[in-house]
Amino acid sequence: MKILSLSSDRNIFLKGSSAQNRMMEYGALFDELHIIVAVKNADFKDIKFGNVFVYPVHTFVKPFYFIGVVLIAKKILKNRNSALDFVITAQDPFETGLAAYILKLIYGFSLQLQVHTDFLSPYFARESFLNKIRILTAKFLLPRTDRIRVVSERIKRSFTAVGLKLKNEPEVLPIYIDVKKIQSLEIKTDVKKKYPNFDFIILMASRLTKEKNIGLAIEVMAEIVKKII
Repeated sequence: MKILSLSSDRNIFLKGSSAQNRMMEYGALFDELHIIVAVKNADFKDIKFGNVFVYPVHTFVKPFYFIGVVLIAKKILKNRNSALDFVITAQDPFETGLAAYILKLIYGFSLQLQVHTDFLSPYFARESFLNKIRILTAKFLLPRTDRIRVVSERIKRSFTAVGLKLKNEPEVLPIYIDVKKIQSLEIKTDVKKKYPNFDFIILMASRLTKEKNIGLAIEVMAEIVKKII
């Protein structure tokens, strides 16, 4: 199987980065893995490692991104007998998802969209006007997608709650975390030494956005403290 993936992770171009190493592992699962990445820096060039091919789309203007994706896909398929040998996947049901859908219409690719964020959360829409447009885009694309991957059962349930009629039931595949690798890393900031007066420390790692509901985590922590004390 050959995969054409649309991404915005420019770290894939950086040798030795976790993103590039991850793509190498993915590439081992397929005959070929082609990745088109949106970048603003013109210094990025086409690269290849193993059977993984990475292509940059240089643009500051979103509409030109879609044109760039189509042109690169055309180049990839130039010496191919059929586009049907490929499955196309996009890392979100927004801009990259729309570009992937355009390729599906042109070439007849099977399309898989990945959903990593709870875009149906009310906080997501309140974050920006662009996010409101993204929600509409996702609601248009998901029912027209052949396969959907979500990272949690909660996101999967949210589709049913808003009445999205999908071709297939979404597959739940959480983001993999290599716990042993994290445990073996060198400690650069020892929070136990930094805060020696505390018996235990709870850490919440997330973006500082309303969508992550950090306020709820603080409220829960307050209740825990009451019971412990």
